[in-house]
Amino acid sequence: MAQPQALLCKGCWQNLHVPMVLRAAAVWDHDGLLNKTIGDAVMAVFNFPIKQDDHARQALLAAREIQQRLAVRKKEAGLEFGVGVGLQTGEVSFGEFGRSHRDLTAIGTVVNTAARVQAAAKPGEILVTDAIRAELKGFDKPVMLYQA
Repeated sequence: MAQPQALLCKGCWQNLHVPMVLRAAAVWDHDGLLNKTIGDAVMAVFNFPIKQDDHARQALLAAREIQQRLAVRKKEAGLEFGVGVGLQTGEVSFGEFGRSHRDLTAIGTVVNTAARVQAAAKPGEILVTDAIRAELKGFDKPVMLYQA
């Protein structure tokens, strides 16, 4: 599997740029906000600045579209790469943070959890937390079940 560093070393900047554009477009197409790029990753926020009753659904649709668009790009370019996606939902703090470098961003446990979920996702995989799953099923909070 080609790593992003190897692609850059071979002068293939386009092979990183195009997938980044495809991911951003999928987020925007589903009313998400592309908050930042972090290396070859993106962080997107849904339900901000305008509240969306179906923000979890929109995030999942964007994730699926990212996987579909990248699969087409992968085939067209003859490359071996993949993207893992992780989704979490909840309250975040959104604003400018930092002293020497002001950065408009979302922070909080939800963001940290989403980053860890994404890190656990294998290429081509979309992982969601219990909170996302419950929201997609229409419950306010996840329901834990126990065997008696």
